[in-house]
Amino acid sequence: MEPEGQRKKVIALGLKIDILNELRDHGGTPTSIGRKYGLGESTIRNFRLNEESLRAKYAQTCPKQQVRNIKINNTIIPVQAGFDDSDCDES
Repeated sequence: MEPEGQRKKVIALGLKIDILNELRDHGGTPTSIGRKYGLGESTIRNFRLNEESLRAKYAQTCPKQQVRNIKINNTIIPVQAGFDDSDCDES
């Protein structure tokens, strides 16, 4: 028998970092960002309170994106190689 009400959401570490970046870079409010991602304002505020530890954990567990060069029509173009951050989904 499951209890009624909302189930606890597990939020990926990469998403937490994206939310923190959006707060910092775009000046979003916790309320507006919470609506965008379907999270409560207090959840977003807790991310901001724990920002230092979240970023440290992300730096330890997630690989950095690498830049590689590709050649198109004799022109060398630097391209960021994406990575699979499924290992980074720990909250």
